[in-house]
Amino acid sequence: SVSPDGQTIAYSVIRPDNGSDLFAIDSNGNNRRQLLDCPDANCSRAAWSPSGSRIIYERRNFDPSGAGAGPPRLWWLDVRTGDTVPVFQDSQWLGSGAVFGGDGTYLSYIAPLSQQIQIYNINSGQALLVPSRTGEPAAWSPDGETALISEIEFVEESFSVHIFAVDAETSEITNLSGENNAVNDGLPIYSPSGDWIAFNRKEPRAAMGKQVWLMRPDGSEQIALTDTPEIHFGQPAW
Repeated sequence: SVSPDGQTIAYSVIRPDNGSDLFAIDSNGNNRRQLLDCPDANCSRAAWSPSGSRIIYERRNFDPSGAGAGPPRLWWLDVRTGDTVPVFQDSQWLGSGAVFGGDGTYLSYIAPLSQQIQIYNINSGQALLVPSRTGEPAAWSPDGETALISEIEFVEESFSVHIFAVDAETSEITNLSGENNAVNDGLPIYSPSGDWIAFNRKEPRAAMGKQVWLMRPDGSEQIALTDTPEIHFGQPAW
């Protein structure tokens, strides 16, 4: 995860006991240092706050019985002091895939037990829950006003996966994939200008890998960038 100023990269390092710690390194490859020691947990998936002073990370504590790492919980880390505390007052509340929207007014994360994306207004404390059973985190528009999520749509005995745009202020939800029930869409990401959305698409039950597509923020002008069924393309990035 790259800091907002582009100068620092935060990442996780596997420990000999199969846990993981958080480290940082300058973008020029110098000044490698440990941010957080996690002797009894897996600590990973760091997400910088827009100010660059704090990180949200996922913490999976080891089960004392030796059953391995438990479910994910979100924690704050003060990059300067190393202080770390749970994000939520209820320290047992589960969450993963934390992403900040825009200037940091909004924080989205996956609520795995309820199979939803929670969009939380840090200033007002208001929360919006959006159904999402794919396990994919939200992707925010550059202005921080719209979150993209994916959700499974059932039609009789078949299903498709569509991409939805969620207006964080009005709670309005728009199906960007349209009425096409023959697509599995996912992993959307806005271009830096906000003019395009890149995403993955495949036909349900088809013997093919996911291809890379583009569309406008309103779902129009859907364009295939790749057409190589034998290749499964990963998440696009701008």
